[in-house]
Amino acid sequence: MALTLTTAVVFLIANICPVVRISLNGTHREATLWEFAWALAQGSVAPIAIVAALVIILVPLAQIALLAWVLLYARVGRRAPGFARSLRLLALLRPWSMIEVGIFGILVAIIKLISLVEVTLGAGVWATAALMVLLTVIAHRDLSSLWEQTKDDSELPSGRAA
Repeated sequence: MALTLTTAVVFLIANICPVVRISLNGTHREATLWEFAWALAQGSVAPIAIVAALVIILVPLAQIALLAWVLLYARVGRRAPGFARSLRLLALLRPWSMIEVGIFGILVAIIKLISLVEVTLGAGVWATAALMVLLTVIAHRDLSSLWEQTKDDSELPSGRAA
Protein backbone atom coordinates (compact mmCIF):
# COMPACT_ATOMS: atom_id res chain seq x y z
CA MET A 1 0.00 0.00 0.00
CA ALA A 2 2.80 2.42 0.89
CA LEU A 3 4.50 1.81 -2.45
CA THR A 4 1.24 2.42 -4.29
CA LEU A 5 0.65 5.70 -2.43
CA THR A 6 4.23 6.75 -3.15
CA THR A 7 3.65 5.97 -6.82
CA ALA A 8 0.48 8.10 -6.75
CA VAL A 9 2.38 11.07 -5.31
CA VAL A 10 5.19 10.69 -7.86
CA PHE A 11 2.57 10.38 -10.63
CA LEU A 12 1.01 13.65 -9.49
CA ILE A 13 4.40 15.40 -9.48
CA ALA A 14 5.23 13.97 -12.93
CA ASN A 15 1.97 15.34 -14.34
CA ILE A 16 1.90 18.83 -12.83
CA CYS A 17 5.58 19.79 -12.84
CA PRO A 18 7.35 20.84 -16.02
CA VAL A 19 9.37 18.12 -17.70
CA VAL A 20 11.65 20.54 -19.55
CA ARG A 21 12.30 24.24 -19.80
CA ILE A 22 13.44 25.50 -23.18
CA SER A 23 15.15 28.89 -23.46
CA LEU A 24 16.05 30.82 -26.62
CA ASN A 25 17.12 34.45 -26.77
CA GLY A 26 15.73 35.20 -23.32
CA THR A 27 12.35 33.58 -24.01
CA HIS A 28 11.42 30.57 -21.84
CA ARG A 29 8.84 27.84 -22.33
CA GLU A 30 8.08 24.96 -19.97
CA ALA A 31 6.16 21.80 -20.86
CA THR A 32 4.44 19.11 -18.80
CA LEU A 33 3.54 15.60 -19.94
CA TRP A 34 0.02 16.82 -20.78
CA GLU A 35 1.44 19.65 -22.88
CA PHE A 36 3.66 17.19 -24.75
CA ALA A 37 0.59 15.11 -25.63
CA TRP A 38 -1.34 18.26 -26.58
CA ALA A 39 1.52 19.45 -28.81
CA LEU A 40 1.47 16.10 -30.60
CA ALA A 41 -2.28 16.43 -31.11
CA GLN A 42 -1.82 19.76 -32.91
CA GLY A 43 0.43 18.30 -35.60
CA SER A 44 0.10 15.78 -38.37
CA VAL A 45 0.61 12.92 -35.91
CA ALA A 46 -2.57 13.57 -33.91
CA PRO A 47 -3.53 9.87 -33.68
CA ILE A 48 -0.21 9.21 -31.97
CA ALA A 49 -1.09 11.85 -29.36
CA ILE A 50 -4.06 9.76 -28.23
CA VAL A 51 -1.90 6.66 -27.88
CA ALA A 52 0.84 8.66 -26.14
CA ALA A 53 -1.62 10.14 -23.63
CA LEU A 54 -3.07 6.68 -22.98
CA VAL A 55 0.19 4.82 -22.38
CA ILE A 56 2.03 7.61 -20.56
CA ILE A 57 -0.75 9.22 -18.51
CA LEU A 58 -4.14 7.47 -18.46
CA VAL A 59 -3.14 3.79 -18.17
CA PRO A 60 -0.67 4.43 -15.33
CA LEU A 61 -3.35 6.51 -13.57
CA ALA A 62 -5.84 3.65 -13.92
CA GLN A 63 -3.29 1.14 -12.61
CA ILE A 64 -2.47 3.24 -9.57
CA ALA A 65 -6.15 3.93 -8.81
CA LEU A 66 -7.24 0.29 -9.18
CA LEU A 67 -4.38 -1.03 -7.11
CA ALA A 68 -5.00 1.54 -4.37
CA TRP A 69 -8.72 0.63 -4.39
CA VAL A 70 -8.03 -3.08 -3.95
CA LEU A 71 -5.27 -2.58 -1.37
CA LEU A 72 -7.23 -0.13 0.78
CA TYR A 73 -9.86 -2.79 1.36
CA ALA A 74 -7.25 -5.56 1.67
CA ARG A 75 -5.64 -3.64 4.52
CA VAL A 76 -8.69 -4.41 6.65
CA GLY A 77 -8.99 -7.96 5.31
CA ARG A 78 -11.91 -7.32 2.94
CA ARG A 79 -12.35 -7.55 -0.79
CA ALA A 80 -13.11 -4.28 -2.50
CA PRO A 81 -16.35 -3.96 -4.46
CA GLY A 82 -15.51 -5.14 -7.95
CA PHE A 83 -12.46 -7.00 -6.63
CA ALA A 84 -12.30 -9.68 -9.35
CA ARG A 85 -13.03 -7.15 -12.10
CA SER A 86 -10.34 -4.83 -10.74
CA LEU A 87 -7.72 -7.59 -10.72
CA ARG A 88 -8.64 -8.62 -14.28
CA LEU A 89 -8.42 -5.00 -15.43
CA LEU A 90 -5.03 -4.59 -13.73
CA ALA A 91 -3.78 -7.65 -15.63
CA LEU A 92 -5.15 -6.25 -18.91
CA LEU A 93 -3.56 -2.82 -18.34
CA ARG A 94 -0.12 -4.17 -17.43
CA PRO A 95 1.26 -4.35 -21.01
CA TRP A 96 -0.23 -0.95 -21.93
CA SER A 97 1.63 1.10 -19.32
CA MET A 98 4.62 2.32 -21.27
CA ILE A 99 6.02 5.14 -19.20
CA GLU A 100 9.51 3.89 -20.09
CA VAL A 101 8.75 4.57 -23.76
CA GLY A 102 7.61 8.05 -22.77
CA ILE A 103 10.80 8.80 -20.84
CA PHE A 104 12.84 7.49 -23.78
CA GLY A 105 10.93 9.81 -26.13
CA ILE A 106 11.50 12.75 -23.80
CA LEU A 107 15.22 12.01 -23.65
CA VAL A 108 15.47 11.75 -27.45
CA ALA A 109 13.66 15.09 -27.81
CA ILE A 110 15.97 16.71 -25.25
CA ILE A 111 19.08 15.40 -27.03
CA LYS A 112 17.82 16.76 -30.36
CA LEU A 113 16.90 20.14 -28.86
CA ILE A 114 20.11 20.63 -26.91
CA SER A 115 22.03 21.76 -30.02
CA LEU A 116 19.34 24.32 -30.92
CA VAL A 117 18.20 25.82 -27.62
CA GLU A 118 19.09 25.83 -23.94
CA VAL A 119 17.30 22.91 -22.29
CA THR A 120 16.86 22.54 -18.52
CA LEU A 121 15.35 19.41 -17.04
CA GLY A 122 12.42 20.03 -14.75
CA ALA A 123 11.12 18.15 -11.72
CA GLY A 124 8.63 16.40 -14.01
CA VAL A 125 11.33 14.48 -15.88
CA TRP A 126 12.86 13.21 -12.64
CA ALA A 127 9.43 12.27 -11.31
CA THR A 128 8.65 10.51 -14.60
CA ALA A 129 11.88 8.53 -14.33
CA ALA A 130 11.02 7.57 -10.73
CA LEU A 131 7.48 6.74 -11.85
CA MET A 132 8.89 4.38 -14.48
CA VAL A 133 10.67 2.40 -11.77
CA LEU A 134 7.77 2.48 -9.28
CA LEU A 135 5.15 1.46 -11.85
CA THR A 136 7.33 -1.45 -12.92
CA VAL A 137 7.57 -2.62 -9.32
CA ILE A 138 3.86 -2.27 -8.45
CA ALA A 139 2.55 -3.50 -11.80
CA HIS A 140 4.51 -6.74 -11.62
CA ARG A 141 3.51 -7.71 -8.11
CA ASP A 142 1.62 -10.95 -7.84
CA LEU A 143 -1.80 -10.05 -6.44
CA SER A 144 -3.15 -13.60 -6.39
CA SER A 145 -2.40 -13.87 -2.66
CA LEU A 146 -5.07 -11.20 -2.03
CA TRP A 147 -7.72 -13.84 -2.78
CA GLU A 148 -6.65 -15.82 0.28
CA GLN A 149 -5.84 -12.81 2.49
CA THR A 150 -9.21 -11.11 2.05
CA LYS A 151 -12.78 -12.14 2.75
CA ASP A 152 -15.73 -11.59 0.51
CA ASP A 153 -18.49 -9.45 2.10
CA SER A 154 -20.93 -12.33 1.60
CA GLU A 155 -18.78 -14.39 4.00
CA LEU A 156 -19.38 -11.96 6.89
CA PRO A 157 -21.61 -13.14 9.76
CA SER A 158 -25.32 -12.38 9.32
CA GLY A 159 -24.67 -11.29 5.73
CA ARG A 160 -23.71 -7.79 6.91
CA ALA A 161 -21.30 -5.71 4.90
CA ALA A 162 -18.31 -4.12 6.60
